Amino acid sequence: MEDAPPKPDPASVTLAIDRLGIRAAWMIGDTPDDINAARSALVIPIGIVPPGETDGITADALHLAGAARVLTSLSDLENLLP
Repeated sequence: MEDAPPKPDPASVTLAIDRLGIRAAWMIGDTPDDINAARSALVIPIGIVPPGETDGITADALHLAGAARVLTSLSDLENLLP
C-alpha cells in the first residue's frame, strides 16, 4: 500500500510482477477493486468470497467485475492448480 496508489489502480500489481520478475500471474481478491486492478494489470483475476458470507452479494459483484473464477474458499484453489 505504501509503494503505489490504492486499487483499483493496477500499479501495485504491476510493481509486484516486476519485482518478482515474472511475466504471468493470477491474483486472488475479495473485492471488485481487486478484480479490476488484476484485469488492468493483465493478470488473471480470481475472486474469493469472504468466510461466512452466504447471500451471494460478493460473488455476484466479483463476477460482474470480471473475475475469471469465483471461489467460495481458498481450498477450492487446489482444483485450479495443474
